[in-house]
Amino acid sequence: MNRLKFSIIVCTYNRANLLDKGLRTLVFQEYSDFDYEIVVIDDGSTDNTNEIVDKYKETFPYINYKHILNREEYSSPALARNIGLKEAKYEYCCFTDPEILVPYNMLKIHDEIHKGNKNSIICTRPIVMTKEETNNLNKLDLKCLNVWELDKKIPSLLDIKKHKLEMTQKNWKDNHFSSFKREHALKINGVNKNFNKWGFEGIDFVERMVKSGLNLINVDKVYHMYHDAPRDMKLANEQRLKFGVKGCGES
Repeated sequence: MNRLKFSIIVCTYNRANLLDKGLRTLVFQEYSDFDYEIVVIDDGSTDNTNEIVDKYKETFPYINYKHILNREEYSSPALARNIGLKEAKYEYCCFTDPEILVPYNMLKIHDEIHKGNKNSIICTRPIVMTKEETNNLNKLDLKCLNVWELDKKIPSLLDIKKHKLEMTQKNWKDNHFSSFKREHALKINGVNKNFNKWGFEGIDFVERMVKSGLNLINVDKVYHMYHDAPRDMKLANEQRLKFGVKGCGES
């Protein structure tokens, strides 16, 4: 059976170390004929993000890559995601972030669900790792790790009791690893650019996709690495209230 073609849109800003780990789980997907591309939207990074992407292009030449550098001063995740939608060449798109570790069969799962649910958006619930848990990833040496064993190895580093509650949340709405038809996203004019700081633009996007008539389907799970990034959450919450955006797991 033919696979759907996916454009995986990774929006990043000064997270080269996390991107190095996240990309590795994307290039080792169990997916026939490599029917996907990786579109990295570099939102004006000043670290070595460019070197990381070039390394992956050289090491894994059989993957299709696009590396789009937004040369403006740091803009916003919303704008970066919309650039990704514009540059994507395949029918189905995935939104994800550099700090997300994706199990080896994630594209296969999304492929199978979309084939049975033509008008859907799929959102993958994350296990949000602590700083200590993320640091412990270095013990696995992901550069050498057989990525197919990711699900076997990472749980040993986690506080399972802490994360169990996260996985029971219903109606998860966010773009930790979401997938949808590109045409459906363009129909609602993509991500709301009025969210000009980090926070809630992904939830708003999912809510508007659902309001446009799509079914929301949740699947488990990706791993969300810890990162210490500056966030203007006061402004983000003001925008959330202005646009009526609820929490990730709220109806």
